Amino acid sequence: MTTHSPASNSNTENLMLIWLDGNINTSENLSAKQELLRIISNIQTFETLDKCREFINSNLNQYQFILIVSGRFGQELVPHIHQLSQILAIHVFCMNPKVNLQWAKDFEKIKSVTVDFRKLLSAIKEDHKNRTNVKKIVLMNTLPPNLNIVNQGTILPNQTNEKIVDVNNLSVFQFSLKDLVNAGELQYTNKNMKGIANDLVKKFKAGVDRDINLLIMIVLEPMMYLLKREQSLSDFLDPLITLLSKENDVPRISQRWLVDVMMNNSNRFLCRRLIALLSKRNPVPMIQPPINNKYRFVSSIIHIWDYSRPILLSFSIGECKGKTPLVNALFDTNFEQSVNSNYFHETIDVDFGYHFVARRSLNVADVHGIISIETLQRVYQIFDGFLVHVQATYFTSNISDVITFLRLLSHSGYILLLIRDLDDEDDETVQTAITNLDSECSNCEVFYLPNVANTNTYATKEKIGELRERCFTDAVKCFNPNEENKRKYLEQLMDDVQLKNAEQDKTFVESIRQVLINGEEKDYPLYSLFTRMCNIRFQIAKLDPYHADFQDKRLYDLHQELYEISSKLDKQQRDGFQGAGKAFEAFFQCLQNQEDQLNNLNLLSNELKHERDKKKIKDPTASFYQQISLEIHWRNAMISSKCISHDKRRTLIEAYYNYIIEGNPFEIVDGDNFEMQDEFLTEVLKLFADRKFFIMSIIGPQNSGKSTLLNFLFGTLFEVREGRCTQGVYGSLVKVQSETAQHKLIPPEYDYILLIDTEGLLSIEKREEQYDKRLILFCLAVSHLVIVNVIGEINETLRQMLILCTQSLTYLGETRVTRPTVHFVLNQKTDPNRANCEEQVEIIRHGLIENGLEKLIDLGANNFHVLSTAFNRKPFSDPNVECAALSTDIKFVTDVQNLCKLFVDSSFEIIRVTGDRFSMPTEWVKFANSVLQVIKKYPDLTYFKDIFEREETNRIRQDIRQTFKEYLSPKTFQVLIEREKENSSTRIQDSFKMEQDKMLNILESNLKQKIERYGVSENVRERSYRFIQVQVTSRFRSWEVSAIMASERDKLNKMIHHTDAELQQLAYDVTGKICFMKKTSAIDKFEKMWEHRFAHVGAEFNSEMQWRQSIDLVCRLYDVLDQDALPSSDNVLAYLPFLIKLDTLEHTDFLNQSLSKISEEFISKASNINPLTPLSISTDYLVCRSDLERSYDFLDRVELKALLDDNSGKQLTRRKIISSFGQDFFRKINNNWAKVVRASNYFRVLIKRMSEFFQLKINDEHAAEIILLQEILGALNTLTQEINQELNIFNFSMSKSMQSLLHICAVLSIALFYYHRHKTHFNKVLMSLNKNKTKWQERFLRMVVIQENNDEKNAVDLVNEFDNLLYKLFVKQAKEIIEKDVENEESKLNKYSLMKQLDDEVYEAENDWLIRYVLDQNKMIEERFDKCWEKFKEKIQQQINIIMNSYSAIVIEFFGIIQAMKIALQEKGGNSLTFVDDLFEPSNSGIDSDLHEKKLCMATLIYRYFSGESIPTHIELRNHSIYAVQLQWQEIINTLPKLSDRLKDIFLSMKSSFETYNIAYIDLFLDKIIHKKSNSEVKLQKDMTNYVEKIFSSEKERLLIRIHGCQASCPCCKRLCDIDHHFDNATPVGQGENRHSCQSGHWIRGMGGIRYEKTNEASVTWCEIIKDENRIFTSTNGDQSWADFKKNHADWDFGNPRTPETKKAPYVHIWKKIGKDLCQRFGKMEFVEQNSPIPVNHFILLLDHSGSMNESDTLLAKISKLIVGNTTNTTIDPHQTNLSPWEHLLRAVGVFIRIRIQKGYLTDLMTIIIFANKAVRAYNRAKLNEIDMERLRIPMSICGGGTNFSAAFSMLIETLNEIKKDSTCNDFQQTIIFLTDGEPQVRPTSELISLSTDYKSMIARFWTQGLGNYNRKTLQEINTTMEGQLVDIEKPEDLVSAYVEIADFDDTT
Repeated sequence: MTTHSPASNSNTENLMLIWLDGNINTSENLSAKQELLRIISNIQTFETLDKCREFINSNLNQYQFILIVSGRFGQELVPHIHQLSQILAIHVFCMNPKVNLQWAKDFEKIKSVTVDFRKLLSAIKEDHKNRTNVKKIVLMNTLPPNLNIVNQGTILPNQTNEKIVDVNNLSVFQFSLKDLVNAGELQYTNKNMKGIANDLVKKFKAGVDRDINLLIMIVLEPMMYLLKREQSLSDFLDPLITLLSKENDVPRISQRWLVDVMMNNSNRFLCRRLIALLSKRNPVPMIQPPINNKYRFVSSIIHIWDYSRPILLSFSIGECKGKTPLVNALFDTNFEQSVNSNYFHETIDVDFGYHFVARRSLNVADVHGIISIETLQRVYQIFDGFLVHVQATYFTSNISDVITFLRLLSHSGYILLLIRDLDDEDDETVQTAITNLDSECSNCEVFYLPNVANTNTYATKEKIGELRERCFTDAVKCFNPNEENKRKYLEQLMDDVQLKNAEQDKTFVESIRQVLINGEEKDYPLYSLFTRMCNIRFQIAKLDPYHADFQDKRLYDLHQELYEISSKLDKQQRDGFQGAGKAFEAFFQCLQNQEDQLNNLNLLSNELKHERDKKKIKDPTASFYQQISLEIHWRNAMISSKCISHDKRRTLIEAYYNYIIEGNPFEIVDGDNFEMQDEFLTEVLKLFADRKFFIMSIIGPQNSGKSTLLNFLFGTLFEVREGRCTQGVYGSLVKVQSETAQHKLIPPEYDYILLIDTEGLLSIEKREEQYDKRLILFCLAVSHLVIVNVIGEINETLRQMLILCTQSLTYLGETRVTRPTVHFVLNQKTDPNRANCEEQVEIIRHGLIENGLEKLIDLGANNFHVLSTAFNRKPFSDPNVECAALSTDIKFVTDVQNLCKLFVDSSFEIIRVTGDRFSMPTEWVKFANSVLQVIKKYPDLTYFKDIFEREETNRIRQDIRQTFKEYLSPKTFQVLIEREKENSSTRIQDSFKMEQDKMLNILESNLKQKIERYGVSENVRERSYRFIQVQVTSRFRSWEVSAIMASERDKLNKMIHHTDAELQQLAYDVTGKICFMKKTSAIDKFEKMWEHRFAHVGAEFNSEMQWRQSIDLVCRLYDVLDQDALPSSDNVLAYLPFLIKLDTLEHTDFLNQSLSKISEEFISKASNINPLTPLSISTDYLVCRSDLERSYDFLDRVELKALLDDNSGKQLTRRKIISSFGQDFFRKINNNWAKVVRASNYFRVLIKRMSEFFQLKINDEHAAEIILLQEILGALNTLTQEINQELNIFNFSMSKSMQSLLHICAVLSIALFYYHRHKTHFNKVLMSLNKNKTKWQERFLRMVVIQENNDEKNAVDLVNEFDNLLYKLFVKQAKEIIEKDVENEESKLNKYSLMKQLDDEVYEAENDWLIRYVLDQNKMIEERFDKCWEKFKEKIQQQINIIMNSYSAIVIEFFGIIQAMKIALQEKGGNSLTFVDDLFEPSNSGIDSDLHEKKLCMATLIYRYFSGESIPTHIELRNHSIYAVQLQWQEIINTLPKLSDRLKDIFLSMKSSFETYNIAYIDLFLDKIIHKKSNSEVKLQKDMTNYVEKIFSSEKERLLIRIHGCQASCPCCKRLCDIDHHFDNATPVGQGENRHSCQSGHWIRGMGGIRYEKTNEASVTWCEIIKDENRIFTSTNGDQSWADFKKNHADWDFGNPRTPETKKAPYVHIWKKIGKDLCQRFGKMEFVEQNSPIPVNHFILLLDHSGSMNESDTLLAKISKLIVGNTTNTTIDPHQTNLSPWEHLLRAVGVFIRIRIQKGYLTDLMTIIIFANKAVRAYNRAKLNEIDMERLRIPMSICGGGTNFSAAFSMLIETLNEIKKDSTCNDFQQTIIFLTDGEPQVRPTSELISLSTDYKSMIARFWTQGLGNYNRKTLQEINTTMEGQLVDIEKPEDLVSAYVEIADFDDTT
């Protein structure tokens, strides 16, 4: 026995803690004792039961005991000592709480049964605290005379009522708000009030000393419990007082006395709260009995005083029986009946009527006992009237006394004298007395009342009704409210200390009034910015994405404003304390003194409520500073906390912690702004170190009584009132007492219940269903248990919303509680029959099951509950107002208590299943905020009315996408582009609008048919029409932009033609006025024209507009392809300022530099976003060592390994690594994601892949934008899949937030591509203009400046232009032919067709060809394409040659005519130098001949001839000069051959050029043309040939790109994907019907180099025939089931399952022919045509169960047992020590099984042999999931305590022999795992010989495991004989690691 002497404190010196345990003196236990000594300083420890019992029995007169006992000792000791009164409490500290609970639950004094030392410590601490507080409780010296207690702790009222005291001071005790909140919670869940009273009296009577202090202390707890529920205390106290009245030595207890004790032992803040709660259903004490002959005023009443209604004081003059019952009947009050006690002598209670609905118009105060004139004089001015009771006999005999009293009241308002027990109202004596009274007190009214002792008679009721009507009518009429005077009179009743405190409160309120109560917006600079920012976000969110126009200026302006406000807020938050504003400074000052914090906050809150009530602001849009609340001040403080020092922030955080811990409801989601201050809340909840929460939320319609239900369930203090009382989401903490448990013994796995109260759904104020659904989804995602509270029937809208939000959990993509439990509470049911309500809940359950959602939430058949109304309504007759009194329904209270018990009991299993991650306060805040942000960001999560609408919308959306493929195809796009490219922008817009309307009509008509066929809702109908309208509009708008861009390009091509026309017009204008110009003047004229025509072009490029258009185009197409991927538009447009800055980058490499900048921006953004969300919160998920040895692209393997370092930083050895890390490891990964996850690689890889697409598309101006987007989306989806494949290994996937960021990055990058292309086009335009400026200037000069002889140059220009025109015509014609033929042939030139061609040749092919076909698929496909292309090209070339020849013929014709013209001219003298001068004569005689003008005439004649026009007799020049043409020219022309129409058309288009020509010598001109003949013919032929080759090459490259476009190969068999993804323009690559696929069939896996790892056989299976349960191995994904593999590769369609017999199998033929060669090439695989049966892993475990493996557990071993439980379902803690070796071994086996199951080895079997002296076979060839670890916990008696290896190996031989004889076991592969820690009794020589010879072939592996100080020599001999692997295990803690190494063996080898 170990003794620790008691402490000197007299209050605890007779209390001793006894600890009985067989291993009490270990080092761990000594450490635990130190913890216990901090609570109880007198401890005795025992190791044997007898000594412990002897000590207790011998010290019964000296000590009271608290006992800690082990389970085994407790079961024997407790029955013998439980009845001893000295035994106060017993705690069973044991290894198996569930087993020991069975006997412990029968003993009342057992307070806990636990394996967790922390829980044990908490239970003892709580119990001891309550016991100690009993010693400190203060009873008043005003006890009833019959109570024989001398001066029980009398203290002054100013010390009890006003001072906050130190709880650690043993001489004084005071309750705080925290005690009120915790009082009775979860303790009375299965008892009614009468039962509680019975239990208390029973315990009191059983006590040795019948301690009145203990009784009162215990009684106060249920009283507080009732007050929180606004119940009448009489429900509890009436039965209690009745029971105690039977005890002779017990004083007469009254409600007034108990309330006084409660108040005097409460701090000032709690007193105010208690008074407020009392006033709801109970009379409130105003005047209490005196101390030191001075009556006490209860000052807290001033805070609830009703100044708006008159209060009558009811008192009697002289003795008047039945006064209080009469008052109760008149006013429906429950004033306590007077008893013989000082508490009923001149004391006053007030009833404010707060229990009335539509408040009673008159309140009343009742005086207990006979009031003295002195007392009345002190209080009468407070009241507005008096109800004076006097018996008739006393009235007539003591009229002077009556007049004395009434004269005092004569100036105090309404007075009604009740003359009681008067049989005859006309009695002469009475009338004489009344006459005397009237003369002295004229304003006193008189009412005669007969004997009304029996208030139930009809006559009495009528009389009372008459009296009530008179009182209420007259008193209200006389009422003259004057709050100021009332307050003054109330303060006069206070003593000095009370008055001082009241003055301090008033001073405080006035000091803060200007800023904190009546503040202005300027006092809240940060919060004002915050609310503005939230308001703008709300406005943006309200713009439906199907209505939002990216071109909309309002949306853009909102984003700009949001950006500016965000920047301003961020800046001001960095400005320090002063930048927070006056309101924060004043609020912070309120929190400086910790003692005053709660009081100050309460005063502030009350004053704010009072101010809001006065203002009566009902406008929900009113500014925040017009309706300031305490919540707003806290929000402002949280926002301002970012700009204050660390110390000040710490003060603020601790203040909020104190506020929360005291039980005040606190805001989680701000109802005004729908925001969560997660950073601040996280810091606050860090102070709940090592504590866990159980999250329980409540949702339901407005006014359904949610807050009321929570208050009744858990005693919370949520505000309750009509209308919208809760805004947003609030929380309140309920501390879980040590007794809160199953049978009140096993402590729960958490410390607090976090109750979440939500804003009422379907509210009148908001009328916003989407907001309601957000609240529902939030609660489902973040709560362990959700209560759905409804009034009466379940609203259909609510039902639909719940099912929809349940489905939305699957779309959430963020961490959330796995399968929250949902309970329906049908509240206020008039018919409480459960059977009548079952149908309602069954409808919901059926809806969940029908939609496959039943696994998302747990809504069992019993998860609904029926409650009657909480309050009974009793009509009250008030002549001034209709009202009714409410009283709490006892049945409702009882039912709610039972419901609370059900919720709490179910919480144990719920929290076990979900794991503890969601119970860690800081973790919960983080993931709750993450959920909230996702809900806000993705409106579609909560948009739909019900699940049917979502499904119908998805269905119709899919139909629309298919329709788009038909009507809005790239072909349509190209046709429209070509048709409109020559038109102006305005014309293009008009034309596209017409085409859009036409297309919209077609699509809407198509949609109408589908809608009618599907019968969808109006909401879906409208949404679908909106979707089509917006999508068609956006698609046409994007095409319109492309058309305008094409038009601009076309204008560039035609610029010369247009410029020529403008130059010609300018020349006409010039020469028509001033003839020809000087060269300098002409140049000047040209420059001005250039400036006017072209200088503004460069300024037309608007960067911001182009960015917005580009973003718009991408987002619209994005929505068509993948609506769910991209967040709402505001998230994208927010990056606009960043994009505009990119224009400053170097233009030469703009695209790549900009992509680099985008990558940097998003890498920076990603650094603040957790990219992880758990796949499941399963305690069973494991990670193996092999997983840490793999290479990763997106995870840092080094950092992953670093997480395994121990606390000292030293890396764990391989033996110590626990491969099944469980939740601890996942939590480490999640907490260190910034190091572990290489999120930057996400964006680098994405940008790199997009850049490759951009390079392919950069010059493809005619590609439809959607194709590029489709390819990039496919790449992004593939990247997401690759990332998730790595994350999945560690039970994570990519979070929705990170996916969102990736998609935004993709959108901006694609927008950059379009922006860059448009900008590049503009730059080309500018460059072309500048490049051609000189040419155009020269042409202009020729037109307006007289030139010298220029015949040769004109001839060259003419031939060049002629050649160019011919070439352009050819290009147009050839292009149309080639493109059309390619389009027709395209279906034969895709990858699928080419692969099918190759497949068809397999049977005739040589081996070399087949090997190439398998090993070089792409090359073979390309070669086949080349072959097909050449055939196609040859066919097309024939058509092209004909066209080329026709154009060559035109050239020949042209030069032939020139030659003929030259000959004809020579015959007519045309070679004369004066021919031109002679040919033309001026028509006007007054005009001189001008040789230059004649040259122009000559050019005109040449043009007229070649264009086929008639030969004129006169030519008029642009200067109006007219020349006559000599007949000689007509004669020459008549001799020339007839021109072809094609030649004429060509020259018609050259008119403007001829107008610039001037021909001086026609013969020379023709000669120079003829000289160009050969060059012209050769050049045209060459140009045409080159173009044909170019377009052939371009088309071939385009087709090759499409063939090579998808380079994906099947991840299972390596066969190439043969889908042409471009055929489906409405679906991203890798999704839906556009998934990767092998249409021509997957091939044998061995052809891709896939082998079986164990047998080295090539795999001869193929994808279509693999079954879901089959295992496959790939180098990328390792070993996994086929079902998991397909899930991990959802972008692949692996084909329909087919059997080998029905499969068309060219690949089987290939394998037979070249399989052997392939096996050699792939690294010497073994060639087979049929795989050997896959071996079944059969693990045979030989487990040593000897005595040394079952050593008695130490303390910490017991602690660890809590974690162990069922080993196959627990979290693994690699650092647990001091379990028994056997417990460690069972844990190791459990982990081994879990790893094998998790890795998909579902066919594994296991045999478990347990041995000691003898061996038993616990399992024989059992499936892993059938093994129950509890079955292995066998008693020592079964196998004995020795170590017999022979027994173990004999059982092993027997097992192997059974297998050998069973033909169905031929495929078994045995792995023997033999573990021992001891010395064998006999060496198993013969057994080893048999095993190593007869059964050697059956044993694949043999593991020999030695634990601790085993016989190394023996085990080495065994291992050598069995050719096994010896594993040296140093400590039991290493067993898990050793078994994991074996479980992971297949992966590591």
